[in-house]
Amino acid sequence: MTDCHAFCFIKISHFCGRMKLNTGNSKTTLTLLTIGTLVLLLVPGIAVVLHWQWLPPVEIPAYLFPLYLVTETGTVPYAFVTCIVLGIIPLFYYPQLPARKKLLLVVIMAATLGVGQLVKSTLKNVAQAPRPYIVWLEKSNHINASDFYQLTREERKEFLTRQDFSQFTVPSWQQAHWAKETGFSFPSGHSIFVAQWMLMLWLLLWRKKAYIMMTLIMCWACAIEASRLLLGMHWPQDVMLSCLLAFILIYIARICWNKWVFHAPVP
Repeated sequence: MTDCHAFCFIKISHFCGRMKLNTGNSKTTLTLLTIGTLVLLLVPGIAVVLHWQWLPPVEIPAYLFPLYLVTETGTVPYAFVTCIVLGIIPLFYYPQLPARKKLLLVVIMAATLGVGQLVKSTLKNVAQAPRPYIVWLEKSNHINASDFYQLTREERKEFLTRQDFSQFTVPSWQQAHWAKETGFSFPSGHSIFVAQWMLMLWLLLWRKKAYIMMTLIMCWACAIEASRLLLGMHWPQDVMLSCLLAFILIYIARICWNKWVFHAPVP
């Protein structure tokens, strides 16, 4: 074999090796995203299988207030602090990235989250589905759901604040949470927020074998999903759609950071 032939053979082998690597990484990405999404779908899926529907409990369970505190990490303004904390995590695991590329990675993550919230808001206005607690209020003869959503946000907040729930097991902090979030139900903004963060960080941390961190993030995401159901804020299908939307958006985000940040597929 001549030197020229040997050189060509080496180049072709190298190219084929890269192609195999790309295919494998792409499959790993889809596998991780699929597993992560299935994990996220477990919470609303169990509710669907059990035909669970939100109603005020007979007694306030001990876990409800801790779940409320967890759900606040995805509620404005605390969600911004959450974004800062979670956004630092991949930068810690990729110290070798130049500052410009770290900034670009942050921009991609932020843009992905922003698009997720934009899609969520658009779908809410199209579907105009009432929240579970609004349906319960309607059945309890407090208000007609259609009339409620004809009010301005400030009027909705004032209405809910004035209600006397002393005869029901609705704590004051839950009533205040309802008064703060009076929009439509479908899909869940909190759920798409946590699902996006979980799937993004899973893809970025997997190759670093940061399994403990991945597990902690998964537990946080699932806890917020559960809180949205147990606080009467969302139906199971709201959470499910949010998870599926997150799957699509994070796959697109992965394509972007591979192209502009890592220049090589990240499993």
